[in-house]
Amino acid sequence: MATTDALTGTITGKIEWSRAASLATGVELDATSRTFEQVFTAGTGANQIDRHFHTNILLAPSGSTTLDLTALVQQAFHGSSVSVSFARLKMLAIINDATTLGTDLHIDTSVAAGLLTPFDGSTTTLLRVAAGGAQLMADPLAAAWPVTGTTADILKFTNTDASNSLPFRIVLWGASA
Repeated sequence: MATTDALTGTITGKIEWSRAASLATGVELDATSRTFEQVFTAGTGANQIDRHFHTNILLAPSGSTTLDLTALVQQAFHGSSVSVSFARLKMLAIINDATTLGTDLHIDTSVAAGLLTPFDGSTTTLLRVAAGGAQLMADPLAAAWPVTGTTADILKFTNTDASNSLPFRIVLWGASA
């Protein structure tokens, strides 16, 4: 029996604020919001995904880990494991679940074979995700961020805190071609 696997996804973001200012003429209220939505359908072209990976990672104090985007293993349905290999990365979401101030997560592009395209090709970028913070990056174009085995396929994560462990979650979406 043939199986069908159609991956779709939606990124939704909303920023909302309310501000009341007491002025000589009365109270002025500024209550506004901004929303963003990016929908991905199944496939490998623009606005399409056919690969995903998600996991929880716990870094020891001052610890680091790398993810090879061409050789990931994902727990799938019913406890089985599947290999996940990206040719193009289209979305990267990282949530730092640490609760201690200063337990920051760095994404370091200086690693050998680092994936540089989301960071403007820089080999010296340290993207900081503060304790309790998150980072979301997306490129829905067909080209997106190319992943090339042995030359541009590694993401390195480092815990900047020498005293506390750092739990974080990561979600990756992309394409096989």
